[in-house]
Amino acid sequence: MEMTIKQLAGELNVSKSTVSRAIVQLGFQNKLRRAGNKYLLSEMQISLIKQQISKNDTEKTLQEEAKSYHATEKSLQGEAESLHTTGKALQRGAESHHATEKSLQGEAESLHTTGKTLQGEAESHHATEKSLQGEAESHHAAEKTLHGEAESHHAAEKTLHGEAESHHATEKSLQGEDKTVNVFFQEQLSILNEQLSIKDHQIQILQEQISQLTTAMESMATALTAAQALHAGTIQKQLTQQNSTIEEADPEESEQQKKKKGFFSRIFGSKTVSK
Repeated sequence: MEMTIKQLAGELNVSKSTVSRAIVQLGFQNKLRRAGNKYLLSEMQISLIKQQISKNDTEKTLQEEAKSYHATEKSLQGEAESLHTTGKALQRGAESHHATEKSLQGEAESLHTTGKTLQGEAESHHATEKSLQGEAESHHAAEKTLHGEAESHHAAEKTLHGEAESHHATEKSLQGEDKTVNVFFQEQLSILNEQLSIKDHQIQILQEQISQLTTAMESMATALTAAQALHAGTIQKQLTQQNSTIEEADPEESEQQKKKKGFFSRIFGSKTVSK
């Protein structure tokens, strides 16, 4: 059943310009039959026009999907770079903590050295005390004085021992804190490595999907071009045969057809150029 351009546009729920664009793409602008002030489309032309409009919509949809995939890929790459930057920052933090740890270990060693020195002084005090006690046996008067000095030395020794124990406790506390910090940073680095692996996998999947989509678009374009060429050749052959038959049957009518064809060529040809 024949239809006008307006009727076909209404059936497909598209604009008349969309139908006219498909007609130009198919090369039908000089092959439409005119009835009064309207151009009529044959069933075969209607079928081809629907296919062309569908092809245009499909290509537009595929292009939009490709743009969306590219945008997603860029976003994932940005996230991966951000994670890499965060990982480097955490590594620098870990190195800083290692440096602090070494500094604390140096201070602990210094405290150990100080403790040993104090212990040596305490032993020296003990030796002095014994010597004084030996002398006290012969000097009762001096014994009380020396005992007082010995007690004072004992008090100093206890104080030094207490300080040494305090230094040991501080050293153990620092070592425990350092182990906790190392465990925390190792866990963070492990989590970041897992996230980077996931993002790399997602990027690889998107790249494969984009490649498949591009291949499908190329195959579809090739198939549609071949089908269009085949239909155009068939229609051209039919029109050539019809023109030959008309010229043999009625030369005057053939001349009228040429005038009509020239009229259509001027109309649609000028539209094509203006576009």
